[in-house]
Amino acid sequence: MSHRFLTALLGTAFLAGCSASGRLLSLIETSPEGPKRLQAVEQLGQRSYAGPQEEKVVAALSAATRDGDEQVRLKALETLGKLHTKAARATLVSALNGRDFQEAALREYDTALKLGGDSPEVLLGMARIQTDLDKLDDARRSLLDAGKLVETMDSYQAGRYLSDLKYGLDNLRMKYEPKGDRDAADKLLPEIAKWTAKVEEMEKQRGGAGGLGGMPYPMVQ
Repeated sequence: MSHRFLTALLGTAFLAGCSASGRLLSLIETSPEGPKRLQAVEQLGQRSYAGPQEEKVVAALSAATRDGDEQVRLKALETLGKLHTKAARATLVSALNGRDFQEAALREYDTALKLGGDSPEVLLGMARIQTDLDKLDDARRSLLDAGKLVETMDSYQAGRYLSDLKYGLDNLRMKYEPKGDRDAADKLLPEIAKWTAKVEEMEKQRGGAGGLGGMPYPMVQ
């Protein structure tokens, strides 16, 4: 077998491999059928990749870890583990740590806000994820906006959010301090004191009512 023929043969095989992986990537991204996406993810793990092709495959598998089908998500994690590349390992660790899922959830919260869903639940959920992702200034804005909404509510409605607000602010302050941002941490103290007082008053009133569930939660003015 001549060197030229062998080179041509290897080149043809490489192009065929790229074409096959391209079809699999397209299935993962566009197929509305879960079983087809699952099969495509599995077959990606049966090949090896390098360079730009590896980047495309790892990106597609990363997206598949957020697929609406649980079986596809699990298979994507398994396939990332089979690739044994630095990029695949980093993506797998990120997915297992939940960062990719948190980023996706944050985008959903942001969409809800843009559609007019500026409720305390949305803002507090955003703040939790933003804090975990070290987007601390964004978390601060979300918590302060949630607090403003809660202050417009009656005592019963507001009581549902007091503890979450206090916890969120406390947690955020603890995240600021190790980063050396003492000024940002200290600016939270008045808000923490305000919501701590409201929580304490709520607990006192509930205790005074005999600890009965369903009693209104008073707000400290």
